Amino acid sequence: MDLWNPLTGRHLQVFDVDDTGGGLAMGRIADRDVLAVGSGRYVHLWDTAAWERRDWIPHTSTVTCLSLIEHGDRVLLVTGTEDGTVTLWDAASQRRLAVLGAFARPVRSVAATTIRGSPHVYGQSHYGRVLAWRVAAP
Repeated sequence: MDLWNPLTGRHLQVFDVDDTGGGLAMGRIADRDVLAVGSGRYVHLWDTAAWERRDWIPHTSTVTCLSLIEHGDRVLLVTGTEDGTVTLWDAASQRRLAVLGAFARPVRSVAATTIRGSPHVYGQSHYGRVLAWRVAAP
């Protein structure tokens, strides 16, 4: 994966990621600005200050999409996978907090936001079905 500056057209960085995975999100985890990238059965967390891969979160199936959300003093990672699973993670500790649900088909997209103080997660299957979860504050 290549990162380019959209204003100057300058090439900035090449990321060594598996092209079978998917998903991209930016956020701040443990006082570091990070780029989260789905790469095969992993989510790689790249430190944007040094452009170094710092962490990776293993999955049992290919990651197809992901989203980061700040909730209080924590950053939560939501992933969708090829086997149809939507999972909630603590991004800093890389600990799985919950498997929110599963589709019969691969997950196409996930989104997360905070509404009235509670995290809400949305997932869409490859064929368009959408599920929503209100997550108890982890």
